[in-house]
Amino acid sequence: AVALNEERIMAMSTSTPARKPVITRKLPVTRKPTAPRSAITVGQLMSTTVHSVKPGDTLAYAHSLMRMSGFRHLPVIEDDKLVGVLSDRDVLLAWTSGQETPVRSFMTKRIEWTRADAPAREAAVRMIQGKFGSLLVLDEAGKVVGIITDNDFLQVAQRALALQEAIMEDAGS
Repeated sequence: AVALNEERIMAMSTSTPARKPVITRKLPVTRKPTAPRSAITVGQLMSTTVHSVKPGDTLAYAHSLMRMSGFRHLPVIEDDKLVGVLSDRDVLLAWTSGQETPVRSFMTKRIEWTRADAPAREAAVRMIQGKFGSLLVLDEAGKVVGIITDNDFLQVAQRALALQEAIMEDAGS
């Protein structure tokens, strides 16, 4: 059997339990939040259609993009790099600054993100604890590949409640 140790992979003999472990090679152990095979991942729930704005785009443009697309969160991208995120709340708070105000003036620069292979439950906990309406989903290169929102989790809750009701109806008949 092969056992994972914090610092190395060790080959252990199952036929002679008294034998000391033999170090076959040292490998770095990286802990990445990946979901167990049976767990739902962020990638299974996220939206892959993501609209973005640039820091120099105006409040009016961002607002119209949100209205036309139905999205409440827009990544802010400059030179193919994620530099911020803009929410409908940011737009609402900045509206009095004028419609021609650039996005960079009111975007959130502290970006909350996750990976597609992360457990959805962990993303939900982060969103609840941090009171975030969304998490951007980034690939290994730091590119936006999706977004997961509170609405995605409400859809999961709605399906779970419908399933529970169906099970209860079957149990009652």
